[in-house]
Amino acid sequence: MTASATVRKLPRVDLRKFLDGGVAGRREAVALVGEALREEGAVRVEGHGAVDTDGLVEVGIHMLAALADYFGLAPNAFAVGVASPAEGWSPEPEVLLVVLAGVPDGTELRAAGAAEWRPITAHPGEIAAVPGAGLASLTGGVVSAAMVRWPEGATQAVALSAPPGATLSALPEFR
Repeated sequence: MTASATVRKLPRVDLRKFLDGGVAGRREAVALVGEALREEGAVRVEGHGAVDTDGLVEVGIHMLAALADYFGLAPNAFAVGVASPAEGWSPEPEVLLVVLAGVPDGTELRAAGAAEWRPITAHPGEIAAVPGAGLASLTGGVVSAAMVRWPEGATQAVALSAPPGATLSALPEFR
Protein backbone atom coordinates (compact mmCIF):
# COMPACT_ATOMS: atom_id res chain seq x y z
CA MET A 1 0.00 0.00 0.00
CA THR A 2 1.39 3.36 -0.95
CA ALA A 3 1.44 6.26 1.49
CA SER A 4 -0.68 8.38 -0.85
CA ALA A 5 -3.44 5.77 -1.23
CA THR A 6 -6.71 6.88 0.35
CA VAL A 7 -8.55 4.28 2.38
CA ARG A 8 -12.25 4.33 1.62
CA LYS A 9 -15.27 2.33 2.53
CA LEU A 10 -17.14 0.49 -0.16
CA PRO A 11 -20.89 1.00 -0.66
CA ARG A 12 -22.88 -0.98 1.91
CA VAL A 13 -26.04 -3.03 1.47
CA ASP A 14 -28.20 -4.42 4.25
CA LEU A 15 -29.01 -8.01 3.30
CA ARG A 16 -32.13 -7.88 5.50
CA LYS A 17 -33.64 -5.36 3.06
CA PHE A 18 -33.06 -7.76 0.18
CA LEU A 19 -34.53 -10.73 2.03
CA ASP A 20 -37.29 -9.17 4.16
CA GLY A 21 -37.62 -5.52 3.16
CA GLY A 22 -40.71 -5.79 1.01
CA VAL A 23 -40.79 -4.46 -2.53
CA ALA A 24 -39.21 -1.09 -1.75
CA GLY A 25 -36.46 -2.51 0.47
CA ARG A 26 -35.63 -5.22 -2.04
CA ARG A 27 -35.53 -2.72 -4.90
CA GLU A 28 -33.17 -0.48 -2.91
CA ALA A 29 -30.86 -3.39 -2.04
CA VAL A 30 -30.83 -4.72 -5.61
CA ALA A 31 -29.94 -1.29 -7.00
CA LEU A 32 -27.16 -0.82 -4.47
CA VAL A 33 -25.62 -4.25 -5.15
CA GLY A 34 -25.75 -3.76 -8.92
CA GLU A 35 -24.27 -0.26 -8.87
CA ALA A 36 -21.59 -1.15 -6.30
CA LEU A 37 -20.36 -4.19 -8.20
CA ARG A 38 -20.40 -2.33 -11.53
CA GLU A 39 -18.90 0.96 -10.36
CA GLU A 40 -16.75 0.14 -7.31
CA GLY A 41 -15.73 -3.47 -7.90
CA ALA A 42 -17.10 -4.67 -4.55
CA VAL A 43 -19.83 -4.19 -1.96
CA ARG A 44 -19.93 -4.37 1.85
CA VAL A 45 -22.74 -6.43 3.36
CA GLU A 46 -24.34 -5.93 6.77
CA GLY A 47 -27.27 -7.77 8.34
CA HIS A 48 -26.03 -11.06 6.92
CA GLY A 49 -25.87 -13.31 9.99
CA ALA A 50 -23.01 -15.34 8.49
CA VAL A 51 -20.93 -17.02 11.20
CA ASP A 52 -19.15 -19.71 9.17
CA THR A 53 -18.17 -20.73 5.65
CA ASP A 54 -21.67 -22.00 4.84
CA GLY A 55 -23.07 -18.63 5.86
CA LEU A 56 -20.60 -16.85 3.58
CA VAL A 57 -21.67 -19.08 0.69
CA GLU A 58 -25.33 -18.28 1.39
CA VAL A 59 -24.60 -14.53 1.43
CA GLY A 60 -22.73 -14.87 -1.87
CA ILE A 61 -25.66 -16.68 -3.46
CA HIS A 62 -27.98 -13.89 -2.27
CA MET A 63 -25.63 -11.27 -3.75
CA LEU A 64 -25.62 -13.09 -7.09
CA ALA A 65 -29.43 -13.31 -7.00
CA ALA A 66 -29.64 -9.58 -6.27
CA LEU A 67 -27.34 -8.86 -9.20
CA ALA A 68 -29.48 -11.08 -11.46
CA ASP A 69 -32.54 -9.14 -10.29
CA TYR A 70 -30.72 -5.87 -11.02
CA PHE A 71 -30.35 -6.97 -14.65
CA GLY A 72 -33.89 -8.39 -14.85
CA LEU A 73 -32.68 -12.00 -15.00
CA ALA A 74 -33.90 -15.14 -13.26
CA PRO A 75 -32.54 -15.42 -9.67
CA ASN A 76 -30.38 -18.41 -10.64
CA ALA A 77 -28.88 -16.78 -13.77
CA PHE A 78 -25.47 -16.81 -12.10
CA ALA A 79 -25.56 -20.41 -10.88
CA VAL A 80 -22.96 -21.50 -8.33
CA GLY A 81 -21.54 -24.98 -8.73
CA VAL A 82 -18.53 -24.95 -6.41
CA ALA A 83 -17.64 -23.07 -3.23
CA SER A 84 -14.04 -23.27 -2.08
CA PRO A 85 -11.74 -21.45 0.34
CA ALA A 86 -10.02 -18.42 -1.14
CA GLU A 87 -6.59 -17.32 0.00
CA GLY A 88 -5.11 -14.20 -1.52
CA TRP A 89 -7.49 -14.39 -4.44
CA SER A 90 -6.46 -14.07 -8.04
CA PRO A 91 -8.73 -13.84 -11.09
CA GLU A 92 -9.49 -17.51 -11.75
CA PRO A 93 -11.65 -17.69 -14.91
CA GLU A 94 -14.54 -19.63 -13.32
CA VAL A 95 -14.94 -17.53 -10.14
CA LEU A 96 -18.20 -15.61 -9.98
CA LEU A 97 -17.80 -13.95 -6.60
CA VAL A 98 -15.39 -13.90 -3.66
CA VAL A 99 -16.91 -13.30 -0.22
CA LEU A 100 -14.64 -12.16 2.61
CA ALA A 101 -15.70 -12.84 6.21
CA GLY A 102 -14.29 -9.45 7.18
CA VAL A 103 -12.22 -6.62 5.80
CA PRO A 104 -9.15 -6.38 8.01
CA ASP A 105 -6.64 -3.52 7.92
CA GLY A 106 -4.37 -3.97 4.95
CA THR A 107 -7.09 -5.31 2.61
CA GLU A 108 -6.75 -3.93 -0.92
CA LEU A 109 -8.87 -4.01 -4.07
CA ARG A 110 -7.83 -3.63 -7.69
CA ALA A 111 -10.69 -3.11 -10.09
CA ALA A 112 -10.37 -4.26 -13.69
CA GLY A 113 -8.17 -1.93 -15.67
CA ALA A 114 -6.78 -0.21 -12.58
CA ALA A 115 -3.01 0.07 -12.44
CA GLU A 116 -2.79 0.16 -8.66
CA TRP A 117 -4.30 -1.51 -5.64
CA ARG A 118 -6.43 0.70 -3.39
CA PRO A 119 -6.98 0.10 0.31
CA ILE A 120 -10.54 -0.68 1.40
CA THR A 121 -12.14 -0.86 4.81
CA ALA A 122 -15.41 -1.87 6.45
CA HIS A 123 -17.01 -1.78 9.87
CA PRO A 124 -16.60 -4.77 12.20
CA GLY A 125 -19.19 -7.42 11.38
CA GLU A 126 -19.50 -6.44 7.74
CA ILE A 127 -18.38 -8.75 4.98
CA ALA A 128 -17.34 -7.91 1.41
CA ALA A 129 -18.32 -9.39 -1.96
CA VAL A 130 -16.01 -8.97 -4.96
CA PRO A 131 -16.93 -9.99 -8.54
CA GLY A 132 -14.71 -12.52 -10.30
CA ALA A 133 -13.72 -13.22 -13.90
CA GLY A 134 -16.55 -15.72 -14.41
CA LEU A 135 -19.14 -13.08 -13.56
CA ALA A 136 -17.40 -10.63 -15.88
CA SER A 137 -17.62 -13.21 -18.69
CA LEU A 138 -21.32 -13.92 -18.10
CA THR A 139 -22.17 -10.21 -18.10
CA GLY A 140 -20.09 -9.46 -21.17
CA GLY A 141 -17.89 -7.18 -19.06
CA VAL A 142 -20.77 -5.06 -17.73
CA VAL A 143 -19.65 -6.21 -14.27
CA SER A 144 -15.87 -6.21 -14.35
CA ALA A 145 -13.73 -8.63 -12.42
CA ALA A 146 -11.81 -7.20 -9.50
CA MET A 147 -9.01 -8.62 -7.41
CA VAL A 148 -8.75 -8.44 -3.65
CA ARG A 149 -5.92 -9.24 -1.28
CA TRP A 150 -5.61 -9.21 2.49
CA PRO A 151 -2.92 -9.93 5.07
CA GLU A 152 -2.28 -13.65 5.42
CA GLY A 153 -4.40 -15.24 8.14
CA ALA A 154 -6.37 -12.02 8.79
CA THR A 155 -9.75 -13.24 7.47
CA GLN A 156 -11.36 -16.17 5.72
CA ALA A 157 -12.96 -16.02 2.30
CA VAL A 158 -14.85 -18.26 -0.09
CA ALA A 159 -14.80 -18.25 -3.88
CA LEU A 160 -18.11 -19.10 -5.53
CA SER A 161 -17.46 -20.62 -8.95
CA ALA A 162 -19.55 -21.69 -11.90
CA PRO A 163 -20.46 -25.37 -12.14
CA PRO A 164 -17.66 -27.57 -13.52
CA GLY A 165 -17.78 -27.65 -17.31
CA ALA A 166 -20.05 -24.60 -17.56
CA THR A 167 -19.57 -22.41 -20.62
CA LEU A 168 -18.61 -18.95 -19.41
CA SER A 169 -19.59 -16.67 -22.25
CA ALA A 170 -21.86 -13.64 -22.20
CA LEU A 171 -25.48 -14.46 -21.49
CA PRO A 172 -27.83 -13.50 -24.37
CA GLU A 173 -28.98 -10.39 -22.42
CA PHE A 174 -25.40 -9.05 -22.55
CA ARG A 175 -24.55 -9.74 -26.21
